[in-house]
Amino acid sequence: MNLSFKYASIPTNMDELSTRFTNEIVEPWDSLNASLSEQVALKPDLSDLTRTAGKLATAFKEMLRSNGIDPKQRALISADIALMCVIADSAKASLFASASKKELLSIAANFEADGSGKYKFLRNIMLIDHKRLGQHDFLEAAKRVGCELIELLSIKTDWTPTIIESTTGFEDKVVLRSPTHSGTPVNLQFLKRNDDGELVKFQPGSWQFDLLPPL
Repeated sequence: MNLSFKYASIPTNMDELSTRFTNEIVEPWDSLNASLSEQVALKPDLSDLTRTAGKLATAFKEMLRSNGIDPKQRALISADIALMCVIADSAKASLFASASKKELLSIAANFEADGSGKYKFLRNIMLIDHKRLGQHDFLEAAKRVGCELIELLSIKTDWTPTIIESTTGFEDKVVLRSPTHSGTPVNLQFLKRNDDGELVKFQPGSWQFDLLPPL
């Protein structure tokens, strides 16, 4: 397939573009990153966090378009931008109103298991689950798109996105704190380090779950 793109000229006001990038991309991504790093039980589906993700994906798409780049054409050579376009389109359709759209983004609490009955909270992960594009970590994909836009649009920024992981140690229980006194449903995902030190999915035989009351 021969893919050729004709980009319109990029605005010369780079300070304005940098400010827009900070306001529409950096700040929402950093906010999501901080929120997902908290050892709190988060709703698995539709929430303020998934709405923020939808707005961030839309901001990526609109920033491309307003700088003369067709997002759909760019998505043909960038799987991450393709993911953002799918999420942006879903967010536009009544913010994930249908059941299928709700399933596109979900949140799970990631715990590392040591294989001996102890567990360590890593972070909450926002998962993209798409039939054609597969399953991806939203923060990771959005980070890559942000870095792609910095290079593509020559944006002046010192943003160096790093996903925050908890520094808590291993415990005998799987521990989360409830954000409300009424509790909340939560998805758990367990990981274990393989011989190469990489975290891979793991299903422990049994575990004890402790949902602490809100502070």
